[in-house]
Amino acid sequence: MSAKFFEKLSSNLNQLLKDSDEYNVIIEVGQAPNIHAFKVHSIILNSRCLYFKDKLNIFKKVRPYQKILDQTLWADNTLKFMVPNKAVITSNVLPPRKNLTITLPLRDIADKEIEANNSNTLSYCGATYFAMDRYEEALADLIKSLEIEPDNAFALKYRGATYYKVDRYEESLAYLNQSLKIEPNDAFALRSRGDTYRMMRRYEESLADFNKSLEIGPNNAFALKCRGETYCMMRIYEESLADFNKSLEIEPNDALVFRFRGITYLMMGRYEESLADFNKSLEIEPDNAAALKCRGSTYYGLDRYGGSLEDLNQSLKIEPNDAFALRIRGETYRMMDKYEESLADLNRSLDIDPNGTWTLNRRRNTYCMMGRYKESLVDLNKSLEIEPNCEDALSFRGLTCRMMGKHKESLADLDRS
Repeated sequence: MSAKFFEKLSSNLNQLLKDSDEYNVIIEVGQAPNIHAFKVHSIILNSRCLYFKDKLNIFKKVRPYQKILDQTLWADNTLKFMVPNKAVITSNVLPPRKNLTITLPLRDIADKEIEANNSNTLSYCGATYFAMDRYEEALADLIKSLEIEPDNAFALKYRGATYYKVDRYEESLAYLNQSLKIEPNDAFALRSRGDTYRMMRRYEESLADFNKSLEIGPNNAFALKCRGETYCMMRIYEESLADFNKSLEIEPNDALVFRFRGITYLMMGRYEESLADFNKSLEIEPDNAAALKCRGSTYYGLDRYGGSLEDLNQSLKIEPNDAFALRIRGETYRMMDKYEESLADLNRSLDIDPNGTWTLNRRRNTYCMMGRYKESLVDLNKSLEIEPNCEDALSFRGLTCRMMGKHKESLADLDRS
């Protein structure tokens, strides 16, 4: 009789292992995406394995708090643990506690320690505001932090990085220099100073900082992106492409890197590759004015003036005072024989950037096509004041002078060009 009982009990327990009814533990085996889930019963695991008995006995950890818990809540917790699929919660949720303002007495510690703690807290708050793009609040906290602890390298580097974000590059450089005197191998501070140098057009110093930063963290996508930009500005295009390629291996959907690589291809005259990158960038950020104007420039380089005009119009709806977009659209209009529209855009561009030699030289072309040689000559003269040895401007001024009957001046410019 006893043997039959235990045989039947064994059979029932075996069936329990096969069924997932009333399970209260899920064990996942494997690694994503190949994960298999087993729905099992804690009572079986507890009785058969010491490891699970220790890990699953949650009530040992919670039981000390039973006396302070509502009894109904305790019963609900027990029921939920034992039969999670059928438990019905009946306990009431207590109302929120009232917040009371209490003035606590000062702790019995040294004033200096309090100040140091406050300095660190303020610097961390400043860094948090920085990450949230709330730069004025970041600066307020970082300045207070450094009033308490002037040599706090963490606060110094974030204050420098914040000044960079608000285009205060000299101040950015001063605080990043201070931070790096204290912690010379801080990759973040090196990257930030490298980017500051880049914005100041101090490309050799920028490159040195990015190189050092990437020695410390070779796979930092941001540093690779910034060094690629620096190489591009220095017209070292192959190294620029190498950095952008590696950055995109790490972060394959970075719209900014696609745009920068597209610009590099554009500078190299590789228009089809440039166009592919701008297309990809705009798939990720469809309303990015910078990507639109760059793609418009690429279409211009490919003599696809309709596409150029479409992108430049869209870009200028977003940023109507972009001097670069205005001058490219002005040149596009000229190539389409729309001289009045060309002149309007080039005038607006030069109102924003009066010394843009490229724009002056394009407006001189428009004036010339309209037969307005005197205005063309004025633009040529100003362009050559800024860049006295520009062969293209000298040659065109020589031709303009000849068309105006100024043969002596024409000959002088043509000889110089």
